[in-house]
Amino acid sequence: MTHWVGVKIIRVAFIARFPRQERPLQLILFYVVFMVTGDLLAYGIGYAVESAFGSRASFGVFLALYFIFLWVAWLLAVRVTEPSASQPATSS
Repeated sequence: MTHWVGVKIIRVAFIARFPRQERPLQLILFYVVFMVTGDLLAYGIGYAVESAFGSRASFGVFLALYFIFLWVAWLLAVRVTEPSASQPATSS
């Protein structure tokens, strides 16, 4: 499976630093970071639409982008924090 270059860089930089017990916390932290980034993008795009088309169109665009970015943030967080195939799974 191919990975995005940015996701691969993040995985290499951060996954090895966290022990296996801290992976759920790491997943939540990455989700929040990606979610806030997506919210800022949704706000910016909504603001641009508002200046061009008015507040009704802006609300619809913002709301759609907000929920899309929530979903995308979860997918990115899971992809970044998933163990690589080279790491053996150990049972505790």
